[in-house]
Amino acid sequence: MLVACSENSSHRILDECTCEGAEQSVAANQIRMLFFSQNESAAVHVGDNLLASSPQSTRFFAWYVTSLAKTGKLDVAYSKAASLLKDQPDSKWAQFAIAGALMWSMPKTGNGKEIKNAARIAYEKDRGNPDFLWLYAESLRLVGDGNAALSLLDENEHIAAEAPDLMNVRAAILAKKTIQSNFVTSDLLSAVSESERIRSLAPENVNAYYYPGLLLLQAGYPNKAEELLLVATKYSSGYRVVAAYWEAIRAQDTLSLSEKRKRVEQSVRMLLTNDYIDRNLLVLAAEHYADLEMPESQRKLEAYILQDSPNDSIAERLSMNKIRRLAAQESRDESEYRAALRQFLDRPVHHEDMLLQQALRMKFDSFKGDNTVDSREILELVRAMSDVDGIPEVIAHTDGVLELASRKAYLKEAEALALSGFELLSKYPVQEAQLTDTGDKILTHPIEGKLRHALGWVYFNMGRPRDAERELQLVYDSPVYKYDATLLLHLGELYESMGEAEHAESYFLRCAALPQTKDHPCNTVMRDYYYRLHGSLTGVEKYLREISSRLEPERSERIAVSALAKQTSPPPFNLRSVHGGSRSSSEFEGKMLILKFWGRWCDACMIEMPVFAAYASRFEDSSDVAVVTINNDPNPGATRDWMMRNNYDFAVLLDDNYISQLGLKGIPTAWFIDRDGSRVFEVVGTIANLEEEYDARLEYLRDL
Repeated sequence: MLVACSENSSHRILDECTCEGAEQSVAANQIRMLFFSQNESAAVHVGDNLLASSPQSTRFFAWYVTSLAKTGKLDVAYSKAASLLKDQPDSKWAQFAIAGALMWSMPKTGNGKEIKNAARIAYEKDRGNPDFLWLYAESLRLVGDGNAALSLLDENEHIAAEAPDLMNVRAAILAKKTIQSNFVTSDLLSAVSESERIRSLAPENVNAYYYPGLLLLQAGYPNKAEELLLVATKYSSGYRVVAAYWEAIRAQDTLSLSEKRKRVEQSVRMLLTNDYIDRNLLVLAAEHYADLEMPESQRKLEAYILQDSPNDSIAERLSMNKIRRLAAQESRDESEYRAALRQFLDRPVHHEDMLLQQALRMKFDSFKGDNTVDSREILELVRAMSDVDGIPEVIAHTDGVLELASRKAYLKEAEALALSGFELLSKYPVQEAQLTDTGDKILTHPIEGKLRHALGWVYFNMGRPRDAERELQLVYDSPVYKYDATLLLHLGELYESMGEAEHAESYFLRCAALPQTKDHPCNTVMRDYYYRLHGSLTGVEKYLREISSRLEPERSERIAVSALAKQTSPPPFNLRSVHGGSRSSSEFEGKMLILKFWGRWCDACMIEMPVFAAYASRFEDSSDVAVVTINNDPNPGATRDWMMRNNYDFAVLLDDNYISQLGLKGIPTAWFIDRDGSRVFEVVGTIANLEEEYDARLEYLRDL
């Protein structure tokens, strides 16, 4: 019996596929085809337009919602699917929509059990339908249950053999097994052969070219990968397909720079002839143009991207990319850099809080310590930062307050900002404070330490030394900040102002024991202190020689104290290398391992990279120590080219969402892992005297 067709006012959806007319059927097939061609962005674009113009079937809506989820709009997709299921609880396609909305959320939520259950329920509603079989098998694959997916496909071979999209699920599983086996030849041939079989049945199936092309690229055969990916781009302009093709071009050592430019530009021109283009892909193309040193092509493409929607999220990302490139220049024009930041911050709409936070922080870093910048502008900037700030940074309430206090400007406002930081902190669960044997409080939350340091420095500059001493000493007694250079310097200045010379010298001495660079705040502290005591530098060299022997115990103690209280093993990894192939954490068992997390977008990473690269080269043939990095740049080909230009050859593995599992406090971060696989040290941010500091930690690991 057919269900009567009726229009749902909130979705403009027809009740069931049985009511689907020819027009709705064509629309549903169009969305489905775009999804399976790795072009879900276009599927969403088409779906938005069709839903706005006329009611569509639940089959159409299910594929539309699944496409939404795959583009990353997980909450929107699930909300729409849940509303449809509520309206039509018996609809098989409504259940398909729920499963489709959930299946791409695994990396973010880890809810594999819920994903599998939703897909199984949908599959049970129409076991003979290839789309429902695909939904269940693909869900099993995505949650990491590849063997169960293969068993399901084997049980339904009579269906799978007639459906290339189902066969591609098997090809994707075989590809993953190939990567996990570190590209064993037999596994690689098996995975590639599976895709060849699909192409013989369906010559225009995009994934039959895309999956093996991507696999060959990851295995280190970019020339063979390009051949397949070029064909894939003829059938799809989806982001992943085209991005992989460009990466294959960039990865070929045998291609000249001019040939790489030519092939990428030809591909972009073909894209621009399409009726619909994923503008994220154009942003990636502009980044390729920048990396390939094609400024005129880059300028024209960026102008094209901005001409229709200069205020949307894509344009916002494009503007931020320009700022990042300026920030990365070794000798940048600071006025040009600040102008670009000002233009970004003056945008009428900001779509991503993260980008707004980053721009404000970059502007603050540019202004910090620059006495030509009016303090009122600093205050306004810090207030703007506080409006979008959040845990774990609270930069406005810590660094911003310290800057205002150091300027002795707007101290009341600075105090209020610091105190409001404590209010912000109270909204988040923190570990209970510990007490010493004498009942003194020890801070266990690093952000509280930053806030109290900032507040204490405000009190010092207000002329309230006892209040300043209370806050600063509380922070110093916390192991987290015992060796913070600026804190030690401030404690020394506090006690010097109170006439306690011996006490002041002890903090200046601890400051001097820290690793130093040219611009380090403790670099000249003992020399400056001596001058303030004696009014001249006569005899300072003898004084410095006398205190030199007192520094080594401080250094040794600092390294020992910095060892992590809770030493656990990092999650295992098997990641592809930027140079081809892959490497597994199991390769480094029994060795001391330095694991470094970085990105070319990260200014701090780039500052220390020459020193780090030279350090890593020392252990290239070591049987005892391994140095490995994990890079989270979105464009591996550009990272590889950049390394070649700089003659860097240290090990670089590609992130593939590994970093997102770790809860890092920032980038760059370096982990020092002992021979038993336990993480003993964590160094966050740049580190002065990198070679000396890294060696000291390795020496500690050797003595374990």
